[in-house]
Amino acid sequence: MIAGPSELLRSIVPASWTMDEGGHLMTVAFAPAAYAVPDGYRLTVETEGPLTVARVFHANGDLAASARLGRTDDFGVFDKVVTAPAHRRRGLGTLMMRALAVQAHALGMAWGLLVASDDGRALYEHLGWSFVSDFPGARSKRD
Repeated sequence: MIAGPSELLRSIVPASWTMDEGGHLMTVAFAPAAYAVPDGYRLTVETEGPLTVARVFHANGDLAASARLGRTDDFGVFDKVVTAPAHRRRGLGTLMMRALAVQAHALGMAWGLLVASDDGRALYEHLGWSFVSDFPGARSKRD
């Protein structure tokens, strides 16, 4: 995957690639924040080396949501923020983002970065993230 200005990407990517117009680059300064796990759910946050993963499990054992945070120096990069359809609109996205931000701050990271989808952008703005720029990309159709 590569990213850059839409017109430039269109002019240089081969026909075997496809354009992805949906990204929004966002950032936030990490700070401690309170969060609560909704009734009927359990949160785990595990760090191994530069990767921290948050997982939310339903009381029946199903994985309801997950998100990852990678570390590079002072920056934490969020990706793969996913909530299972049956568990949406219950605050699980907010829970994972806050839990990972608290962990990032505890690990000494100062800034968060992510590329949001159109749907995710509203959640992140609600959580204090700031829009930096559109972030179109291109990827090989083989991926």
